[in-house]
Amino acid sequence: MDTISIKIKSEAKFTDKEIKSIEQHKFLKVTRTKRNSEKAIILKISYPKFMDESNAYLVMDSNIPYKCNYKIYKILNRLRPNEELEIKILRVDIPFTYYMPKGMKFEGYKHIFHKMAQIFSENNDKFLAKSINEFIEDKIETLTFANAANVKNCNSKIIIYNQNKRFKDSYSYNYKSILKNHPDLPRRIRIEVSKRINRDSMTLDEFVNFDIFNEYKDDYLDFLFKNLFDAKLSKKGNLEFGDLLESIQIDESKKWLKYLKNYTNKRLLIAEKYNYKFTLKGLKIALKNFYSNSSSYDTAFHRIKKYVKERHMEFYGCYIDSDKEFIKMAKSLVEYYDFD
Repeated sequence: MDTISIKIKSEAKFTDKEIKSIEQHKFLKVTRTKRNSEKAIILKISYPKFMDESNAYLVMDSNIPYKCNYKIYKILNRLRPNEELEIKILRVDIPFTYYMPKGMKFEGYKHIFHKMAQIFSENNDKFLAKSINEFIEDKIETLTFANAANVKNCNSKIIIYNQNKRFKDSYSYNYKSILKNHPDLPRRIRIEVSKRINRDSMTLDEFVNFDIFNEYKDDYLDFLFKNLFDAKLSKKGNLEFGDLLESIQIDESKKWLKYLKNYTNKRLLIAEKYNYKFTLKGLKIALKNFYSNSSSYDTAFHRIKKYVKERHMEFYGCYIDSDKEFIKMAKSLVEYYDFD
């Protein structure tokens, strides 16, 4: 779990003193509703910060949200002991963490991120993928996949980011302390699903006993599989990938084939295009169509593969097969929260 936002309606407006009392707890943040006359506040709850000084803590136990919500129950009961507060869940964010192989860097996954963007665009009419840097650059840090043009107000979105760099930038004053407590931070790729929630309001007692994590995690994981991986879980629990991946690979190989015909310097081609977005598997398919002689194909592919590997190591300090890593990443998410 990560964060949720809830709306708390009361019989009387919350005073500044009450809000200050709530916000003295580092895991809670209050904003007033847009209509000042409304007797309600928006409360953002951070479950990682309930356990730790920073959001680096990974909430892997569904009991933690319950303990946190019970703390909120006591806080609100102390402030408004004789009122029947109304709680409405507005948004729930559930993160998944993928651990990169040792020595690999976040920017080395640009081919995988590009493939995810292609899949997302096929599954969403109002497609939007944003990154703080363009895909062509080497220092990509954050990607946002949203199903509406206005990312801030969209109903659902997926954010993938370099968690280690985010903490380096945002918590530079105590980054070393965070890293000491969470030594796996440099290997994390954070994949966060955020959705608006449309369900009836509940009492404070009902909210405390509502199992938020287990209510939404399966739906959120299915959302990830469909929109980023073109995959779904079979009845046997295996991950099955769809036809969209194959069609993307075929389109990619056609573009590679076009470049192969027009480039005289094949190594220059690989240096320019592979570093941008095309995968080695797409090149392999194209080479088979480009060379009629199998021995010529074998020679060309092995030379190019060696060159790509050398270049990849030069850029990122490590070489991965992006197609295999893509499948590995999807499968790891099945196990992340002991998904049944």
